[in-house]
Amino acid sequence: MNNIIVGSAGLQNLNKENSVTLGIFVFDSRLRGKGYGKTLVWSSCYLAHNCMNICNFYAGMEKDNIPSLKSFLSCGFKIINENEKYYKVKLNIEELKKPNNIEKVTVETFD
Repeated sequence: MNNIIVGSAGLQNLNKENSVTLGIFVFDSRLRGKGYGKTLVWSSCYLAHNCMNICNFYAGMEKDNIPSLKSFLSCGFKIINENEKYYKVKLNIEELKKPNNIEKVTVETFD
């Protein structure tokens, strides 16, 4: 799996309480279910906390998007709301769980 873009992640709705909404997308459906989603979730939360001091993360997904829900839950997110169509999940940074496929973590910032 060299030199290909697997997916993307983005943060939005940054507010004064150091909270953001996180969205992820694994582009190729053949790559879903292989741990890339949870890697995107975990690394986004880890970087946002270490670089921007973000402490609370939210996400939403359609109920039939089980791979996305599993990616977030495996990183420590909890379901805080659901209706017929959607789940809403939340994570406090203290509850962030590192996936087994991530071994060494290094963060460098540029001033």
